Amino acid sequence: MKHRISVLCVIAASVISGLLGSAQSLAQYAYITNQGSDTVSVVDVQGKQRGYPDVIATIPVGHMPYGVAVAPDGSKVYVTNEGSGSVSVIATNSNTVTSTIPLRISLQHPRGVAVTPDGSKIFVADGNLGIVSIIDAATNTESFTIGLPFGDSPEGVAVTPDGKKVYVTNGRVNTVSVIAEKTHDNVTYYDVITTIPLPVPEPRGLAVTPDGRRVYVAAGTGEQHDKVAVIDTLTDVVAATIPVGSLPQGVALSRDGSRVFVSNYLSNNVSVIDTATNKVIFTVGNGTYPGDAKPFGLAPSWDGSLIYVASETYNWLSIARTDRQSYETIVRVGSQPVAFGNFLTPPPIVLSAPPTGRVCSGPFDGTISGNLTVSAGQDCRVVNGGQVTGNVTVSGGNFVLSGGAVGGSVSVNAGSFTLGPAATIDGDVQIENLPPGDASNSVCGTTVQGSLQVDGNAAAVQIGSGAPLVCAGNKIGGDLVVDGNSAKTLVFDNQVTGALQANNNTGVLDVVGNTVGTTLQCQNNTMLIMGGNNTTRQKTGQCD
Repeated sequence: MKHRISVLCVIAASVISGLLGSAQSLAQYAYITNQGSDTVSVVDVQGKQRGYPDVIATIPVGHMPYGVAVAPDGSKVYVTNEGSGSVSVIATNSNTVTSTIPLRISLQHPRGVAVTPDGSKIFVADGNLGIVSIIDAATNTESFTIGLPFGDSPEGVAVTPDGKKVYVTNGRVNTVSVIAEKTHDNVTYYDVITTIPLPVPEPRGLAVTPDGRRVYVAAGTGEQHDKVAVIDTLTDVVAATIPVGSLPQGVALSRDGSRVFVSNYLSNNVSVIDTATNKVIFTVGNGTYPGDAKPFGLAPSWDGSLIYVASETYNWLSIARTDRQSYETIVRVGSQPVAFGNFLTPPPIVLSAPPTGRVCSGPFDGTISGNLTVSAGQDCRVVNGGQVTGNVTVSGGNFVLSGGAVGGSVSVNAGSFTLGPAATIDGDVQIENLPPGDASNSVCGTTVQGSLQVDGNAAAVQIGSGAPLVCAGNKIGGDLVVDGNSAKTLVFDNQVTGALQANNNTGVLDVVGNTVGTTLQCQNNTMLIMGGNNTTRQKTGQCD
């Protein structure tokens, strides 16, 4: 029975369509296998291309695609086709299938798939026969087949970070097979070194911690014994079990290894486990997800703030914050999405600092000392704890500050920029006289200690968008001034300590949901203006 969905907040494309342009900075994509439509949906989960999360490509693959694994460098995606006994290889730069690899043994039903850390080998679990196939990534051919003693109906596959061990769940016999590389007479091969009995039945998904010390295995029948088993990789024995929801399926870990996410197929929620205590600390979607949505594959965002979950019944990818019980938005994909495995592209390779301390082109997470100028032709991205100790001037090119900090002020008068999320600027931000263009220009989820001025721009700018998953509001320690802009300007959900002044704008202006410490003033704005739900001590002019 279908349930009415009242808790999902679907992002309104009309609010932000066209404002983010086609920026690709730090974009992350989800490759969702759709068993019912024989396709893979490519989802821009951060909304970089269209301004909201959406499917940007649909790729035909083999029959009944099930498992998925993205190569460590993000260049390829491997998809198991359960109904046609093959593996499709997708090139992410073109989103096309470049090779289809047939598996040699008949009656194969490939399910789980994983790639070694160096990207050289792909391990594929057969859901019908008790075997694991190894594919050579260089030649796209099946190079080896491993029989699993005491294994039956293998499904989930996970490789340790050092590439030395492979763990495979065996659903019918309640075990996990451990495969390792061996050498005999100068010949290297893979074989099963041990089989781990589990105290819980029907294991499915599994994941290895970033330090390689533990493996978390989802198991249970949906009627009893629904738990996650924790395997110590030093001894290859079960060290703990953790009760979760009903019929757990997928397992994924945060990048820092502090959290485990488990999709519960029958209880329609996601358990969040603290790896320090091995206890469930939170349940995403508890009591709010439709009763027969059937969450399956899942993965957290790079920073762990969001969780992406494939819903097999409702044909969507759900996006939720990991600190809230309700789901925030959905993206319609193909029929019966499973997405069993690692379906998210990896974060960009980040350098510690620009070579000269002045020229910045590429992503950096180190300290850039002194002032920084970004000019035409540069793509400067300060991310993941990176910082600039002085001022930043953007006179061309592209500047991104995501999860980073600026010790001084930021001034933008050409090029494009993205400030946030999770960015901090100790001084002021001045955005002025931008020429017309379709580039992304936004300040989202950023703390500005000083004032923020958006003045005389002919290019669209958003200061919060009303769609928190795409562009959250900001905290501004001084005033927020929006003056004399001829292009569309959005000002949503900001906390302004001083005054908010939006005057003399000739482009479309939206001022909504802001909390202002002193005075809100909107005067002499000549185009369509939308203003509402603003809170302040005193209001003057056109904004409510």
